[in-house]
Parts: sequence; structure tokens; C-alpha cells
Amino acid sequence: MAVQGWRVIEKTVTVGTGALSLLGCDVSFQRFRDRVADGSIVSVVVVNPGKNESEEFLATLAYGTPDTITRIQTISSTNANAAVSWSGGSKLVMLTLPSYACQAMALMKPAVLVASKTNQTLASIVPGYAIDGVTLAAGNRVGLYGQTTASQNGIYVVQSAGSPTRAADFSAGDTVGGSSIPTLLGTTFTGQVFVCTNAPGTDVAGTNSLTFVSPQGPTGATGAAGSNGSVWRNGSGVPSGGLGADGDYYLRTTTNDVYVRASGAYSIVVNISGAANSLAIGTVSTLTAGSAATATITGSAPSQTLNLGIPAGPSGGGTVIGPGVTTVDSVVVWSDTAGYHVRNSTVGFDHSNYDKFLVNATAPKFVAASSYVCDMDQADNFLIDVGATSGNVTFTNWSVGQLCES
Repeated sequence: MAVQGWRVIEKTVTVGTGALSLLGCDVSFQRFRDRVADGSIVSVVVVNPGKNESEEFLATLAYGTPDTITRIQTISSTNANAAVSWSGGSKLVMLTLPSYACQAMALMKPAVLVASKTNQTLASIVPGYAIDGVTLAAGNRVGLYGQTTASQNGIYVVQSAGSPTRAADFSAGDTVGGSSIPTLLGTTFTGQVFVCTNAPGTDVAGTNSLTFVSPQGPTGATGAAGSNGSVWRNGSGVPSGGLGADGDYYLRTTTNDVYVRASGAYSIVVNISGAANSLAIGTVSTLTAGSAATATITGSAPSQTLNLGIPAGPSGGGTVIGPGVTTVDSVVVWSDTAGYHVRNSTVGFDHSNYDKFLVNATAPKFVAASSYVCDMDQADNFLIDVGATSGNVTFTNWSVGQLCES
């Protein structure tokens, strides 16, 4: 709601949208020139009684014969908030704010969406183009304050196609020195207000090189220094209370204990060692002689299994002494006069010649029987006592290098 200032009311009979000629006032009111200096910006309300026409707008007062006010920017109106084209009849022109308040209102421009302090190619500023992290759309207001051609600086409106146009409140030819322009969004300039610092006579938009700054207050006093943070220390032994200061940490490298100092003494707060790993022996396989050994670990720490593959070794060397010594497939065999033993087969025995078979025997097993089977995968050591009988001993799964003595 506009507020009338100092009972300033004059009449006008001007029609159309041009400057309004002021024709004086009743004796109980004042004229504009009685309260407002020549060239001042004022806020006025104009009403055409009986015609449903009214408009509130900012205007410039010019002394003359007659005095005139020229619209700068419409604030509200019965014409959808656009400028009213006045019809005939006598209209009332009322001052609604003091001139200095109107001047401040005219200088405070509506906010722009984003601002730029670096040069922008005008033809590039179209819908979809981004400035200061904000993607633009048609109708957005953009503040350009760092153009290489400084006379291009000002407020622009993005068009649906083609280059942006200057905003109506910052048109070419406007005097804009002292204008303040808030910024709504942007990575760098959100919330900042830019002010045109050009002096009168050098502040014509589109003509003069315009300079904009974002004012800042004076630098505040330096704050007090913050307290020192905690210090990490380490060593192999237990830390002494004289080391460091309260709040410091200490890692004992030999145990992985972490200490913290409080009230002049260190105490353990945590041990950062991981769980001990367990490695069990799994399968052990005999591989072909001459092949490479294998070792695989299955499972996850801290519980894992080691599986081995061991190639068969070469035959042993050296001299074997005994009755009737014979070598069969690298296996040394003692046999009687009837013949020698062949591995993985049956051999006969006769107590009249020999009464024992010895197979790598370190823990002998004595057997008195007419027949016996020696499974060499189950044990390497057999001593077979034939006794007073004759019969057969069958050897199975006999590997190279195992010995038999009969």
C-alpha cells in the first residue's frame, strides 16, 4: 500500500503513456516542487476517478512550464501491472514517498538470478547455458559485470532464442550510477549485492564503461589462536609420563598397544593387532617324479589350510649286502634259491632257507602264518616271521625305494 507523503497532490489531464504535465493543486495541498528537488526520483500514484484507471510507479520530476513527471518503472496498476495509457479527464497525481526514499527505491534494482565477473559472449547466453553453476532459462535476469567491453556491463534478460536483451530497468541510455543489484543464486556470488560505482555523467548504460563492485565490510580482528591438537608418538617400550602432553597418543611398536596420556600418565586404550592366523596342513599328495612341487593355501585368515604336492624322489644309492641280493624296478630284494621277489605280486617262502622277510623294518611286526599281505601304502616297515611253515607273502602298492628282506 502506497503512503501519501506530505499532502502532495496535483492534477493532470495528460492522456496516453507519456510524461504527465502537473497543473497545480488545491489550496489545502502542496505541489511536487514544494517538497521535491528538480530531477529527483519520486514514487507516485495516479488515479483517474470514474474510469477505473490507477497506477503506482517510480518517476522523475522535472521543473518546467509546466512541471512534469516521467515514468521510470511501474510498480502496480489496473493494466495487469503494466503502464496505463491514460484516457481523458482530470486525474490526481499523489506523492507516496519522500524523494530520498524514492531515490533509494530506484537504485535498488530487482534481483538477478546469477552474476558474472568474467567476460561472457552475449550470443552464448541462451536457454541451457550455465553461469556460475546455474543453468539459464528464458526470462532469467543475468548480471554481467566483467565484460571486456565494459559498456556492455549491466542487467540482461535471457530470450527464448538469440542473444539476451538489456532489462527494462537497465536499458541503454539509463543513468545507473549507485544502482544496487542483489544476486539470488550461484556457486560464487549467491547472496551478494553488486553496486555500480560510476559517478553522475559517466554512468549511462550502453554508453559508458560501467564498474560494479560487491561491497565488503572491514576486515575483522584476528581471533585467538586455537589450542594445539594431539600428537602421535611411537616407540618400542612403555611410554613414560614425562613424554608429551595430556591428550597425546603413543604406539608401542613391539606390542601394537595404543596409549593415551591423561593427568600426566599414559594408559592403554586399544590394541591394534589383528587376529593371529592359523595355518593347518591339509592334503599331501605324491606327484610324478621330476614334476614341480605345489603348495596352495585355502580358506581366509585367520583360519587357513596348506595343501602340498610333493614329487616322488629318485631311487636311493649305495651298496646293499645280503643273501641273494637282487634289484627289481629299483627295489632291493633278498630272495631264496627259488627266485626273487617282484613288487606288487606274491612271493613264496620256505622256512628251510629263510625264516623272515624284512621290509624297511624299524618297528618290526612278527607274523606266523602260511600267507600274509603287506600293503605298502599303509606302512613302510614289516618284519614277517615265517616260522616253521611254507607259504606266500603278497606285497601291494610298493613304491620305488622301499626295501624287502627275506
